[in-house]
Amino acid sequence: MPGVFISHTHSDHRVADALNALIETLFGRDLKVRYSTAKELEKKPPLGDDWFDWIVKEVHSTDVAFI
Repeated sequence: MPGVFISHTHSDHRVADALNALIETLFGRDLKVRYSTAKELEKKPPLGDDWFDWIVKEVHSTDVAFI
């Protein structure tokens, strides 16, 4: 499944939430969206994981990244 990764600072979590909502409105569940402050567990790093390693992995494995 094609994917989108949103990189942002914690203070910009509302922008990331809005971008996620827009992508879901336009594409439904056809795109996998991931970002660290997501409310859904499958969209953010698992608890206890190294967040920096998670970000690097997501950037390398996604089709589109918003930085």
